Amino acid sequence: MRDFPTGEQISQIVKRAAFDALYTATEGLLTKIINNTPIKTGTLRRSQTVTPYRDRMMVSISANTPYAVAVHEGSKPHEIIPREAKALAFIPVAGMRLKDRKPLYRSKTGRLVVSKKRAAVVFAKRVRHPGYKGNPWMKRTVEQNIDKVGKYVLRSVKKALKEELG
Repeated sequence: MRDFPTGEQISQIVKRAAFDALYTATEGLLTKIINNTPIKTGTLRRSQTVTPYRDRMMVSISANTPYAVAVHEGSKPHEIIPREAKALAFIPVAGMRLKDRKPLYRSKTGRLVVSKKRAAVVFAKRVRHPGYKGNPWMKRTVEQNIDKVGKYVLRSVKKALKEELG
């Protein structure tokens, strides 16, 4: 005859199963978050990770780029000035308002386009950024899937208890 586990043993079974399931579910959630991440160069997508904190029964999903918060939460209109150099340097993109439009041309549809052959670097002492409304891809994905994560954790704990207690 088997001894019935103590309350502490049951607590450890539940904690271990819950954390393992939470981590597994969060890894799956990260895949969905990555698929919903806005993409320009791919750096933001590649920077996202899951960090486990077993001692606190917690996992953290983060995007580890300096601009992740601005993309997610947005930014107000602001002025950009060089910190260490005398000027900013950039290649203009279609639709950008410039005083000197030489590196740009108009397509047949009338849209302003950057010519790869004629694209020129623009130098400026300051630039007025119009702001960005933000794209809360991470929050949106978590909100859409949080119930699935909870159900998965609950099923995993029930399964672990059933296996342990018979």
